[in-house]
Amino acid sequence: PPRSQLCIMSGEVNGHVFISSLKRFVAEHGEEVVGGAAPFTVNPACLAYLNGRLYMFHEHGAESCREYGDADAMMVIDRFVRKLPSLHVAGPPHPPPHAAHIAADHPVAMGMFHSLERLHADNVLPRQLADLNEVFVQLRALTLVVAAPRSGGRSDPDQGPALPFPVHSRFALDQLLVDLPLHGVEVFASPLPSPTAAEHGAGNGDGEAFSDPPSPSAQIGSPIRKVREVVWPRLRELTITHAGLERIDQRALLAVPYLEVLVLSHNKLTAIEHLEECIYLHTADLGYNAITSFANVHTQVGNLRSLSLRSNSIRSLAGLGKLYALESLDLALNLVVSLDEVSRLAALPCLEALWLAGNPVAARTDFRVATFAEFELAGSESLRTLDGAPLSSSDAAAVSRVVSASREVHRRAASGSPAPALISSSPRARVAAIRDVPAPRPRVAA
Repeated sequence: PPRSQLCIMSGEVNGHVFISSLKRFVAEHGEEVVGGAAPFTVNPACLAYLNGRLYMFHEHGAESCREYGDADAMMVIDRFVRKLPSLHVAGPPHPPPHAAHIAADHPVAMGMFHSLERLHADNVLPRQLADLNEVFVQLRALTLVVAAPRSGGRSDPDQGPALPFPVHSRFALDQLLVDLPLHGVEVFASPLPSPTAAEHGAGNGDGEAFSDPPSPSAQIGSPIRKVREVVWPRLRELTITHAGLERIDQRALLAVPYLEVLVLSHNKLTAIEHLEECIYLHTADLGYNAITSFANVHTQVGNLRSLSLRSNSIRSLAGLGKLYALESLDLALNLVVSLDEVSRLAALPCLEALWLAGNPVAARTDFRVATFAEFELAGSESLRTLDGAPLSSSDAAAVSRVVSASREVHRRAASGSPAPALISSSPRARVAAIRDVPAPRPRVAA
């Protein structure tokens, strides 16, 4: 392997210095890292060098280390790498213009990690994950922050500037979860096939579909057969962000049937789809996308306990009122205008934490009182926090007055008696209390 200058986090060092530094790191922190208390962080260039050295060490033993004089260090590092449960690969946060060339030269080598269960890759290109097919059967958690331009969702102050090197205009979830384990890195050799071809299978190196499209007779009156081409048998947590994902592929989710946590934030998703394939899913983060509606979402994720839809383009909350297992719901930075939409959530019996900050409706001066009142009027007392803050004692008293007045109005309306004047802390609260109250029925003379 070359002893050329390699870039690591702290600057430029040669390979011999890197191996010496790694040996000291293993001596000082090896037990802690192998025990899972912290991940082992390295960049793709150093990882490629380490992979080459270990390959030569396995093939030729101590002879391969004669030039370097570090046979003892390689033995220590080899044992450490074999036991490592968690790996964090961090690419350069601000790569130079020739970063695409660097990425091609330094794939993320993973075949040496025999016990790897958690992989976190930051600022990498999908085609750098050439060795993913060697470890996917043992991974329990995969996090991929793709080096890609800004997503098409609403503005995100934490996204940072667009990266300067080229990537494909579209990136598909099934490329990573199905095609890469099956066919290797060749799936990223050319742009994706057209959407029509992609419906029947992911593209190969020639831009064609891997499988033939179904015959016309198979499409008429017969259900689509679901085929699990690949199964990630242990994967429980999947995070893919800043990848420009435009859709959630059914083919991809069929490959991860035991998934419990899914994070697809900071992408270009416009719809929630096919999540029914993950029957164990309890947490989903789809924030910072371009989702507008989810009318039948309860048919896909009825057992979901935590859902984040922060910073999308959501105006209507229709459909969310049937996610009866929800305990936490983040709808901040959307376009919800009316308290009527918020009232759809009052039917959720387990909801404890709700975020609505940044929506137009949150600009109401009585927003907190009116929201808690909606839940109490619906018979739900589960809501504990709104936008991360519990109900204050003064607001609790205002909620109690609004709820009492509203129930009295309903009781009078149902009996045909005129409604008394409402006593409340503000005109807005009084409006909230009598909102949607039916008009009194006219008295009928005996």
